[in-house]
Amino acid sequence: MAAGNGQDIKFIANKVRPRGGFFLIALGVFIAIILFGKSFTIVPAGHVGIKDFFGNVSDDTLKAGFHIVNPLLKIHKMTVRTQEITEEANVPSKEGLTVHLDVTLLYSLDPAAAATVYKTMGPSYRNIVVIPQLRSIVRGATAGYEAKALYTAEREVISNEMNDHLRPILAKRGVLVE
Repeated sequence: MAAGNGQDIKFIANKVRPRGGFFLIALGVFIAIILFGKSFTIVPAGHVGIKDFFGNVSDDTLKAGFHIVNPLLKIHKMTVRTQEITEEANVPSKEGLTVHLDVTLLYSLDPAAAATVYKTMGPSYRNIVVIPQLRSIVRGATAGYEAKALYTAEREVISNEMNDHLRPILAKRGVLVE
């Protein structure tokens, strides 16, 4: 009887092994499919891809298109398209009057500086640098002019002055003023 019990156990063990092997094969195929799916990325037109490997952000960016990448990379997509900010502000004039202005800025992210912008300011660089600098420049520029200049032909001169002051400040931070 003891010999019979040993044979029964071997028979049962042989029946269980193929199921366990099937499970491991299925798990391996599942993991391979997931890794294959994460091995490529598509960066849409007007964007760049920032490569982040567990917090280590690469200075090398991905241009628009299809890319094969390390499946462990996280790709952050940032737009390099022209964006618009419209600000309404009550600003002081030379005479000390408060003037209501609507100011619009067209800007874009410099593709060559996208990784640096992501590292230093993150994807919300607009709120961290662009808007505060715009507000500061608008207030500074209008303080040197009389209120009537803001509504006459001198308005273009003031606009150019604001542009000339804002362009280099934002260019240092990786943002292009258009």
